[in-house]
Parts: sequence; C-alpha cells; structure tokens
Amino acid sequence: MKKTIVLFAAVCTCAGLFACGGADSSSRTDSVIESSAAAESSAADESSAVTESSAANESSAVLSLPSIEKAEIVAEYTEGADGYMYRLDTEGDLKYWIADVTMTDCGEKVTLTASSKDGGSDSKYLTAGSTISEISAVVTPYDADGNAGQPVTVQWDPARTEKSASEAASGTEAESGTETEYSGNDYVGVWGCGRATLVVDKVANNTYQVTIKWSTSAAESTNWTYDICNYRQFLDELACDEGGICTKVTCTEDGQVTEETLYEGSSAIFCLDAERKILTWADDKETLDEDLEFVSCQ
Repeated sequence: MKKTIVLFAAVCTCAGLFACGGADSSSRTDSVIESSAAAESSAADESSAVTESSAANESSAVLSLPSIEKAEIVAEYTEGADGYMYRLDTEGDLKYWIADVTMTDCGEKVTLTASSKDGGSDSKYLTAGSTISEISAVVTPYDADGNAGQPVTVQWDPARTEKSASEAASGTEAESGTETEYSGNDYVGVWGCGRATLVVDKVANNTYQVTIKWSTSAAESTNWTYDICNYRQFLDELACDEGGICTKVTCTEDGQVTEETLYEGSSAIFCLDAERKILTWADDKETLDEDLEFVSCQ
C-alpha cells in the first residue's frame, strides 16, 4: 500500500514537471518567433534604407554628370578665302567635349574626330574647305575627371554663316538689310542658249547636278554631265571638281542610239549674274563654252 502511494506521488510529480516544462517551451517559442520577426523587420528596414540611399546616390550621380545645353556648327568665312571655316560652339556644364564629325566633301562621306580638351575651350574649328556640302557632329561632354555625359547631335544649317572676327572688327561686314542673300537654289531650273539646253537639279543640301545638251542636228548631240556640283556661297557659284563627263550621242535612221565618251574628269564653274537672269558655264577641257550666256526658260 505504501509502495502504491509512493509510486502515485512520483507519477504526479513527473506529470507536474512535464506540464511545467511544456509551458516554458511554449513561452520560449513565442519569444524566438518575436525575435525572428523583429530581426526580419530590422533587415527589411536596413535593405530599404540601402536601396533608397543607392537610388539617391545614382540620382545624384546623374545630376552631376557633364551636360551640353546648346551646340551649333557655324560656317565662318573671310573675303577672298578659299572656303568656309567650320566651327563648333557649345554651352553647358562641361570641361571639354569630343566630337565625331561626318561631312560630305565633293559628294563623298568623310569622318574625323575633334576635341576641345587641349584648348580648354567650348569653341573649336573642326575643318575648312570650299567643297563641303554637309557637316554634322555627335558631341559628347566630359568633366575634369573624364566622366562622360549624354551625347548630342548637331547639324550645320547652311543659313548659319558669319563674317570672321577680323572682318567684323574692321567694319567690313555689310550693314543689316543691305547685303543680298544668294542661294544655290537660284540655279535650279532649265536654261537655254541657242541649240544648247542646261538643266540644274538639286540632289542634296548645297549639292546640285548639271546636265547640258548641245544639239548639232536632230540625230546628233553632245552632252555634258556634272553629277556633283557644290554651291560655294562665298563665291556664289556652282563648282564641279574633276567630275565632268562629255559624250557624243548619235541616233541612226533605224532608231539605234550610240554613245561615245569624248573626255571625262573635267572641272566646271557655273555663275549667275547679280540679277540672277544670266548663267555662264566654264569647263577646263572645253572650248564650246566660251561666251555662252544661258537665260532662264521658266
């Protein structure tokens, strides 16, 4: 009987111990869960703070990059000079720029790279010449540390020309409203002189094609073709450099047409008078062009 009572007491004691242990375990589990949730929340807050800080740094970096607010290609000329001087002017928050320049010279695409780094200036001359009909540039700004900003593209506007600084200083620039504005488009059209017909077509910016047909009879003619003629505004003329081709065309009674090349590689100049009514033609390999004056047929 005593043994039974002692055993029952032992069982009750063990049951009480297990019950107490179960309550402590549950409390500790809740504590661990709360601690884990707090840690995750803290980590999330830290991650959010890092993300916001990184975004702020990136935004600050973008705002601090060099930039070009304005870029312009200007053609500068001096009286008597053989062609324009093409200058790139820029404005903005930059130390210097590097430009990839593309131009059309005598009808061919030419590329070059220019930089204002050595000169430390926002303005620099790119190139010069009398046969350039188009010029553009992709300009990239840089800061003092060599960081590059957003590139900009600029195209030369043929109407954007100016006198050189020396001419402006000497007062040789024409007064406002007194200078006549000429254009290569003044040449476009059909011109005639007796049995000769001259046609000018525009093919690109400041670039034209000129064809001349001289009919010696109904069955025979001599033709001149100048595929690439550049308008030189400072001289007010169309010029073809070594691109002229002269052919003799004959048509037989049965309708057969034959062409014979008489010469090629000639250079030619076309000029209009001040009133834009008479056009003259001169080819360095030709004599038939002497004293010819073409008048507009339109």
